[in-house]
Amino acid sequence: MERLKVVELRNRADQAWHEHRRDDARRDLHEAIARGRMAGDVKELKQSLALLGQIERDDSNLVEAMACYEELVALHMAHNDPVGVALTLRHLGDVHRENDASDLAAMCYQEAMAIYEAHPEAPPLDLANALRSFAVHKQEAGDADDAYRLWQAARELYSVLSMEHDVRECDLRLSDLQDELAMAG
Repeated sequence: MERLKVVELRNRADQAWHEHRRDDARRDLHEAIARGRMAGDVKELKQSLALLGQIERDDSNLVEAMACYEELVALHMAHNDPVGVALTLRHLGDVHRENDASDLAAMCYQEAMAIYEAHPEAPPLDLANALRSFAVHKQEAGDADDAYRLWQAARELYSVLSMEHDVRECDLRLSDLQDELAMAG
């Protein structure tokens, strides 16, 4: 019965988020998280933390987003879910990058990439998105060579996945970097 209540709260929060009712979504998610912890429902707790982290990040509440993602990484680690760890580290890296914590972002991205390399069964879209995030980080840090390599790898995956919007973004970034590298070389 408690699991149904947690699922109901998370689903209601998801709907509120899509309807741009962030406060309602937060309220329901905080309750779902509390109930998920009490019931020991790890699956629902993970999903609720992930959604709350996304909402907080969307609203630039970066400290709150970090707390959600850090707890989520710990849960994935405790339950032997390396691909979940990698996915969440990518999100945590994005939050650190948005919070101008470049070194922390780099550590998150590097660890996520190492996990993805060790787990080829990971969803290709998750890997592509991690490559994209790391490429953005490298480009912002002025590391054009690494950024170019990462954008190329992301583009290849997005192309295989027929994600044309993402392929176009990669093409634009690669063109900008090509110009930058030509001017530097």
